[in-house]
Amino acid sequence: MAQAPIDELKNRYGKEKIVVVVTDGADALAAALTQREWVRSVTLGPNGVIEVTVSDVKAAQHGIPAMVTTQGTGLSRLEVRETALEDVFIELVGGDRP
Repeated sequence: MAQAPIDELKNRYGKEKIVVVVTDGADALAAALTQREWVRSVTLGPNGVIEVTVSDVKAAQHGIPAMVTTQGTGLSRLEVRETALEDVFIELVGGDRP
């Protein structure tokens, strides 16, 4: 059983996610992201949406825009998603998100 303040549980068990939306070149950007040391996983969605799980949010916030610029792609959105308490619970009990 894990017992701690909510913020501490989020920091300890949460996974930092960043949502990136580009105007074009999502496939190439997603492939390039997998090569970065601060990237844990990359999920490519429809319409230029890429969800990136990272180990270092600050590095991602600097690195992703630089990669977009180098690639010549348009960046529509870069959003850091805060870890939800539900995500922490799922992590602790070892289940999958519905």
